[in-house]
Amino acid sequence: MNKLNLLLGILIGITILSCSSDDNSSEEINDPIIGIWNQVRVVEIFNGQTFTSNSDNCESMNTETFNSNGTYEFTFHDDEFGNCGLSLESISGNWNRTGDFYDSNSIFRDVNTNEEFNSNENVEYEEREIFIQNDTLKIRLVFTNETTIIEYVK
Repeated sequence: MNKLNLLLGILIGITILSCSSDDNSSEEINDPIIGIWNQVRVVEIFNGQTFTSNSDNCESMNTETFNSNGTYEFTFHDDEFGNCGLSLESISGNWNRTGDFYDSNSIFRDVNTNEEFNSNENVEYEEREIFIQNDTLKIRLVFTNETTIIEYVK
């Protein structure tokens, strides 16, 4: 009977030890991108010249929200006729990390028409990078003759 109890105890112990949390989920929870980021600046590089503009009151309400479950949402505001309001377009999707860079798959949605399209369709930029540098989230978009970097802070 003692051997049976010992064997049963060992099996229970092995079972408990073999049930560990998923390493990926704990890694996602601690990822520095997780949180709400507010737009602070736009840097444009055109013909070798750099133009930097700090976000105005309306633009500073634009947010990138990255969740620990791998989803994100981008909300942006329009300033029409001096009235800043939430845009009628929304962007949401999934994000993942590869090394020092992040990637996302986005769905753009027009609230009025409920029309949607995937980020891989109708893309105007040639290249996109999402990364964090000095506690600043940067989204770098490369176009034919211009590079735009949009900066966010928590």
